[in-house]
Amino acid sequence: MESFLRFSHRYWFHQASNQTQASETFSLLTSKLGTERLYEDVRQALGAMSAYLVSESLRRQSRFFLQFTVVTIYCMVGAITATFLGMNVLDFAGATHLEKILAVAFVLIGVVLLTAYTVMNSRRLAGFIDSFSDERLTLRGPAVEALT
Repeated sequence: MESFLRFSHRYWFHQASNQTQASETFSLLTSKLGTERLYEDVRQALGAMSAYLVSESLRRQSRFFLQFTVVTIYCMVGAITATFLGMNVLDFAGATHLEKILAVAFVLIGVVLLTAYTVMNSRRLAGFIDSFSDERLTLRGPAVEALT
């Protein structure tokens, strides 16, 4: 596409000269050779190919970000669990191994449930958050009403 655009800007022209004789000769040659039709065919084919490549690139990028989001969600569960247990809110100095395992399991299950709820309602929550950035919407706008 870049080469075609370079060709169009440098070499493709519709009039060779302002003089009548040269202009008529140029028109006669371009009509006999069919260069206008060939140029349009190539332009349309390159446009279709470019549109396909852009859509393919967007599809790959979308798949990458979906995979990245899934990995982030799974890693977030462990990170939040470790963060909560690392805040020293609970005293585990004298706790048995069973009590420690139960505490980790309890926090892990809570984080998993909260993450699952967030993922299930992500569309409505995104609309709610989007309403804060849109100056035209009020706080009781459609995004907030969708949450209720």
